[in-house]
Amino acid sequence: MVEINWKKIIPILLISLLVVLISNFAGIWFPIIITIFSIAYIVSPVDFVPEVVLGPVGLVDDLVMFLSMVASWIIYFITPGINI
Repeated sequence: MVEINWKKIIPILLISLLVVLISNFAGIWFPIIITIFSIAYIVSPVDFVPEVVLGPVGLVDDLVMFLSMVASWIIYFITPGINI
């Protein structure tokens, strides 16, 4: 019987869901979705670059998620009439 490794599958599913949602929604939904996924990733114990193994270097992926969240809101407010 095949055992499913959910720790590896869940981040892939979340990224896939994010891509689908971004491609289908525009305007205010984009920064809201990015914010939800960024916060969920930052507080999640599952990381692409684990802090336990790499120490402070492991915080880089969390920083990237935070910066993508901030950038999505900056883009939304700079381009109010343009759907991204």
